[in-house]
Amino acid sequence: MEIDGRRIFWWEQGEGRPLLALHGFPASSYDWRLVANLLPGHRFIAFDLPGFGLSDKAPDGDYTLEGHAVLAERLLDRLGVNAYDAIAHDIGDSVAAELMHRSNKGTSSIELDRVVLLNGSIFIDMAHLTSGQKLFLRLPPKRMKVAPPVRLFRRQISSLFSPQHRPATDEFEMMELLLRHEDGHRIVPITIRYIDERRRNTRRWTDSLVEFSGDLAALWGELDTVAVPAMADRLAELRPDTRVTRWPDVSHWPQLEVPERVAAEVQRTFV
Repeated sequence: MEIDGRRIFWWEQGEGRPLLALHGFPASSYDWRLVANLLPGHRFIAFDLPGFGLSDKAPDGDYTLEGHAVLAERLLDRLGVNAYDAIAHDIGDSVAAELMHRSNKGTSSIELDRVVLLNGSIFIDMAHLTSGQKLFLRLPPKRMKVAPPVRLFRRQISSLFSPQHRPATDEFEMMELLLRHEDGHRIVPITIRYIDERRRNTRRWTDSLVEFSGDLAALWGELDTVAVPAMADRLAELRPDTRVTRWPDVSHWPQLEVPERVAAEVQRTFV
């Protein structure tokens, strides 16, 4: 679909209340296929954020979290959605926070009722960035002339899976293929600037989580070394009615490590 002059890859399956899925960094909506297959009672809608997967990866594109949220709403509007729930992971958590902010302020024409967050840096001051993330943040925010080695992404991504639930090799190969599509790996120094944006808007998006009037749940793999489990603890302290589920044997990628558990918790939250 073309939105604001950009090609956006999206897919949907199933019938029922719309459930928008927001993927993580530096992955794509492909991450959600296993969970989607376990939620037949939902109209599961997913798309690749600009700069990721099969969506546009122009060096001069809008890769801000606010821009991603606006794009999500425009996609839903084009699909005829006027009320929806959301599930998010990693950078998607921050996009969801902006969607909740828009919902809280009444600036969105589409009703957001319930949100499920998976491991993501919802409190950026607590994040333990990987060496790769720190490296890309030190680079100028522009397209790289020399492509970074694939083994760098493989090493960083694979370290964020738990030993007990590590996916097959072809999962990592697909992640790399989608990242490299249209030279997406060359613009990582641009797309990763969402971390700086997250820092600048800490108060805005913390308030959005606390003030959200809908149901909020957090599903957290406790082996995550980046979005550490203490983030889920802080969320529970700031918003006691948040339903927090912790998994001691899961790391950063619950939707790929234990998709059946994620689907079960989504069904429990969206009853």
